[in-house]
Amino acid sequence: MRKHNGQFRSTKYHVWLGIAWLILIITLLIMGSHVKLEYEYKIISPLPDNPVQQVEAKEIEVKVTAKELITWDKIAIMIISEFKDLGPKVTQEALKIAYCESKWNEQAYNGSNTNGSNDAGVFQLNSIHKLDDSIRFDGLANIKWAKAKYVRDGNWSAWSCSRI
Repeated sequence: MRKHNGQFRSTKYHVWLGIAWLILIITLLIMGSHVKLEYEYKIISPLPDNPVQQVEAKEIEVKVTAKELITWDKIAIMIISEFKDLGPKVTQEALKIAYCESKWNEQAYNGSNTNGSNDAGVFQLNSIHKLDDSIRFDGLANIKWAKAKYVRDGNWSAWSCSRI
């Protein structure tokens, strides 16, 4: 803009600059729908109900996409609620394993096991257990089944992410 007799006038360069900005904004809007946003969260492991027990709270770092954010906190709260009676160490392990297995996605599915079986849900329950899909794809039912399996086995050996 040039000042002429106390008034501002547009120049041809400003018109092109405006068009360039408009193209940039439209491009960013179009690309924005394809951009994968990631958020980082830290979860503090739950402490035991008995304050006499000395347990160190540890942080778990996870990256969550905007789409996963919808169910992320719901699943984490369900895992903590179900496993808290087994202590903070097991609860923390459950959070890590479920995140490693499915990114806390109750609709996660893996149909490519070498033995022809498939895995589904938060803890990626295998089809060899002959569970109905209403259990495998229901977040809470999946978590409860995984807890029962952990209690029965006494370890996480049934999960491929057990070495985390």
